[in-house]
Amino acid sequence: MKMTLSRKILMGFVACTVILIAVAIFSFKNSEKFVETNQWVNHTHEVLYEFDQLQIATVDAETGTRGYIITGNVSFLEPYQNSKERINEHFDKAKMLTADNPVQQQNLEVLKKLTQELTLHLEECITLRQQDFEKAKLLTASGKGKQIEDDIRRNILQSKNIESNLLEKRKQSSEEDAHDFNRIFILLMVIIAVVLVVVYLIITANLSALKKAEEESNNINWLLSGNFELNEKTRGEWAERDLSQVIIDQLCSYLKAQIGVIYLFE
Repeated sequence: MKMTLSRKILMGFVACTVILIAVAIFSFKNSEKFVETNQWVNHTHEVLYEFDQLQIATVDAETGTRGYIITGNVSFLEPYQNSKERINEHFDKAKMLTADNPVQQQNLEVLKKLTQELTLHLEECITLRQQDFEKAKLLTASGKGKQIEDDIRRNILQSKNIESNLLEKRKQSSEEDAHDFNRIFILLMVIIAVVLVVVYLIITANLSALKKAEEESNNINWLLSGNFELNEKTRGEWAERDLSQVIIDQLCSYLKAQIGVIYLFE
């Protein structure tokens, strides 16, 4: 069954609408995925920040203790006291942020034991300094604190490497999502453009056909109307010359001709 022009236009409109809905749904889902990926990227930066702060806090604690042991000035213990609170604070945040990562949870358990060990060592150094400077100096010089700090540094570095690898994967995933979205979006836009062009060509072709049919109909009507008027004016009995004159007058008038001639064959 041959489709009418209005049906063809409707089909084109429906096709464009369906494609636009598909674009909207795809854009929404891709945006959600893109936002989620970016949230994970930000999450990884937060974890890295907490590990950095943990390392800074342990270094500050050790530095403050050394300053007190060397000088005996209790003001050097202020960074140590602050660092103990910061270590617990950043440790809790790191543990909460990595709750979905069993490997990091294990690393943090090891890190917690190391920080507790470091804290006990530093408190021992502080207590000895209050009693005997030489004993405190020997304990500090034994390298035990440095060894614990090195273990902490290695643990934090290992944890940060894990997060850095995750960060790289998440950034790559985010970039791939963006590229996929651009490719599919362009493809869908091209399809819409093709559909619109096809609809335009169909409309143009049908309008051209309608115009041609209208012209043919007008020509037929014009011939029929002229023939009817000629028949009306030539009805009845006429002499040859009079009939010829009526016919030539009617034809010239109808055809808008300036002059006309009829030859009678005898």
